[in-house]
Amino acid sequence: MKTSTLLRTAILCMPFIFAACSKTEQAETSKTEIQQEDTTQAAETAPAQAFDISKIPLSTATLGDFPYISLPDGYIYQNTEQRNFERVPFWTGQQLEWVEGKLFSSGITSKPEYKEGNYLEIQRNLESVIKDLGGVEIANSQIPKDIIEKIPKDFQVQYYAGLGDIFNYPTKTYVVRQEDKTAWFQLTQSGNYISLMVAESKPLNVTAKALTSSALKQSLDQDNKVSVQINFATDKAEILPDSQDQIEQIVALLKDNPDLKLGIYGHTDNTGDAAHNLKLSDQRAQSVVSALTKAGIESNRLTAKGFGDTQPVANNSNEDGKAKNRRVELVKL
Repeated sequence: MKTSTLLRTAILCMPFIFAACSKTEQAETSKTEIQQEDTTQAAETAPAQAFDISKIPLSTATLGDFPYISLPDGYIYQNTEQRNFERVPFWTGQQLEWVEGKLFSSGITSKPEYKEGNYLEIQRNLESVIKDLGGVEIANSQIPKDIIEKIPKDFQVQYYAGLGDIFNYPTKTYVVRQEDKTAWFQLTQSGNYISLMVAESKPLNVTAKALTSSALKQSLDQDNKVSVQINFATDKAEILPDSQDQIEQIVALLKDNPDLKLGIYGHTDNTGDAAHNLKLSDQRAQSVVSALTKAGIESNRLTAKGFGDTQPVANNSNEDGKAKNRRVELVKL
């Protein structure tokens, strides 16, 4: 079954879709309006550059409790999914930006007794709330089919209510950037209702301490391998500054043991696409090797390799297990 068929089937199964079918004409009018806005915007805008979150101005608004939005009278959430930690794709207008953090995914429709409800009214309400929070619109266009195909099928099915009909309608994305967190909002039409995805990402709160060179040596002598706490930027191979202490301890280990050769192996949890995870884990292992060689370790003593999500050490069905599976291992060669 193709991705588009899978998602459309899930969307059509939603109970509130049947209630919305009587308002098809209103939905088509709304869709036409959005498409006209997109055409005008495309004609007036120069080719967009790659998304850079650092260019989003900081907001000082009080966000309140996640997911930060209270619905206006006459509307309700349906088919809601919430996660304390998930890897979520957001459309930036040129590409998918993968965000790790809290997730709220839901469809929004009018209550049966609220006959006046429609997509455009709830859209305008949500946009007003998001802008009051300091939200900046970064995308307002339809996601290309080849980009949609990069969203894993299991994610599309599980969060279909929040993704909406991304195959046939434009998607709007907003970002609220604050000192201690970033909030992402994505709105997509589906017939006469609206889909909403909200994610909150925060700077990583590292509680694990770097293993000393002697502790690393002891584990390698005993088990021939040891897992270390090295943190990376979300969905990237960039080593975060808080991992510098651990890098320095690995450097000390190798300098104190000149005959020691190590495999630097990257691992991920099973969130997202397996092929992407495999590539990312390899890139992260290469980044660690690069950091070590820059510190004076000979490259012929190090071998980098990524295994993606193929070698879990814990259950991926819960967040504790996923955290343990996201790791870098040092293996004695």
